[in-house]
Amino acid sequence: MSDVKPVDVPVEAQQVDTIAPEGDEKKEEFFDDEGNVITKSAYKKLQQQKARDAKKAEQAQKHAAHMAEQQKNKKVVDDVVVELTKPDVGQFTEISLTKAGDFVGKKIRVRGWCANVRIQTKNIFVEVRDGSGSTLQVVIADDCAKIANAKNLSKESSVDLYGELAPAGEGRSHAFELQVSYWEIIHIAASDYTNRFNDKSAADVLLDQRHLHLRDQKETLVLRLASEIAYQFRTFFRQNAFTEVFPPTIVQNQVEGGSDLFQLDYFGKPAYLTQSSQLYLEAAAPAVRNTYCLVPSYRAEQSQTRRHLASFMHLEGELSFIDFDELRDFIERLVMHVFNYMATDPEWSPLLKKVNPDFKVPETPFVRMDYKDAIAWLCERGIKKADGTDFAFGDDIPESPERFMVDTIGKPVFLSRFPTQMKPFYMQRDAKDDQVTESCDLLLPGVGEIVGGSMRLWDEEKLIEGYKREGLDPNGYSWYNDMRKYGSVPHGGFGLGFERLICAILGLFNIRSATLFPRTIDRATP
Repeated sequence: MSDVKPVDVPVEAQQVDTIAPEGDEKKEEFFDDEGNVITKSAYKKLQQQKARDAKKAEQAQKHAAHMAEQQKNKKVVDDVVVELTKPDVGQFTEISLTKAGDFVGKKIRVRGWCANVRIQTKNIFVEVRDGSGSTLQVVIADDCAKIANAKNLSKESSVDLYGELAPAGEGRSHAFELQVSYWEIIHIAASDYTNRFNDKSAADVLLDQRHLHLRDQKETLVLRLASEIAYQFRTFFRQNAFTEVFPPTIVQNQVEGGSDLFQLDYFGKPAYLTQSSQLYLEAAAPAVRNTYCLVPSYRAEQSQTRRHLASFMHLEGELSFIDFDELRDFIERLVMHVFNYMATDPEWSPLLKKVNPDFKVPETPFVRMDYKDAIAWLCERGIKKADGTDFAFGDDIPESPERFMVDTIGKPVFLSRFPTQMKPFYMQRDAKDDQVTESCDLLLPGVGEIVGGSMRLWDEEKLIEGYKREGLDPNGYSWYNDMRKYGSVPHGGFGLGFERLICAILGLFNIRSATLFPRTIDRATP
């Protein structure tokens, strides 16, 4: 027999016929790219994947060749980069876009971000925003459209624009436009911005992208309107001789009680994030008479409703030398001051209407309804508890029936005089009925509770009884007890959920939309 030289075959194509023992059939073997024996099925899948990869490579090569040919055939003028001469900046007035209508026919400067960009062969059209909540149509033409990077302009790129504000042409959706005579690109934004989210994105997606979604025009307006509402609260307090204070939010005494406390280790000792700054306001009141604060409070409630947050801004006030009727009257005047201002101010009312076209000022006076009368109201209309039984004195009224009652009445309601056993240790008992407290919740149609308030126990002996009822150690509140020993007076106060009021004024369905970065049972980022 002559010698037979082996033939080299690429591993990836090897399909070997082995010589089987006499009487056996020939057996096929298949190998992967690294020479490992694989099954026939795996070998077929490997070959199919290679075919797909080869097809993609071919398509990519054809696309690259097509783009190169297009670039080659471009007009020479498209490759020209024009350097503009910067004008005398002093001839241009930098404006806020909310005031743009006052500057038609004048030279203006606008610095902002591109809300929308449309690039044509010769012109670039931009809708620019400046953080005011308003936008402006911008036309960039002729040599201005040929500056370096002009054709790379993208959504959210930042720009510095100079030009004349002119009336827009017929059929345009806007009243005027900026005709640019000089501009600079400050920064080109990454082009994938529009892939992060859109108008149809789910709520969780928008919250994940909250740091970018805030730039949406409606979100911008919510931020600015909330800022003005906070300012108007402060204006009202100042007009009424209140002193703002800044209480701590790390505490070692609970205020509202219950299990909704965030506990933390405070240098080896237990402490909590505050549920309310009330006790500290009560300490400040004898020093300044009337006081308030706007700081965060925290509630570890296992709730995911559209009106609950784990961390919220709490507007709280404390008033000296008042009675229960005076407390409710003050709360009503405070809330109405903000509603009336936002409805009539020439600058803020138009912005509010953009967010909430259906905004209406509540009717006054607010309805005063005692808790026992609310129970009767629900029973008369056949509204049942979750277990199908009638509501009775001492039952908590859940959100749904409470909202139904207020929406049916159609006016703000002070729900007052709750049972003693339902309220915290510090609330004053009603002089005519020891079973109830001089307490109130302010409920608004469409929103529900926005304010909780009460008169405070100012007699030390009755306060000690309250501790015993709640199972609290009076020694832990020694500083609070001192306020009943030294110059105590009738006083009361309230806490207003700032984000809930924002929802009421701006017509927002979910409280998360009224919060910069909401914190809830399932979210502590971004």
